[in-house]
Amino acid sequence: VALDRSGRQAEQAARAAREYRRYLRTTEVKWRVGTESLLTLEQTRRSALSAEVQELTLQRERVQAWISLYKALGGDWTGGMPAHAPQTTASPRTPQHVFEHVSEE
Repeated sequence: VALDRSGRQAEQAARAAREYRRYLRTTEVKWRVGTESLLTLEQTRRSALSAEVQELTLQRERVQAWISLYKALGGDWTGGMPAHAPQTTASPRTPQHVFEHVSEE
């Protein structure tokens, strides 16, 4: 239930953030040509930032809900641990000396 609700809320927040960003761009253009005040521009900027913060907050809550579900189903969770095992082979961009200690063990 929480995942479904948070999913709908996240979609609505993402839509609102997109619309506020679009409104901000329009207001910036109007301000540059002199048809909108600096106060209106800054109020619009604040509203756009608030919408983005709300979107991020809801995304965090959704991740927390998934983690809670995972734990409730018997999964183990250790915060701060990588989701995948770290890569132990050198990639083309990784200098070989970084992994020399791995091959010596």
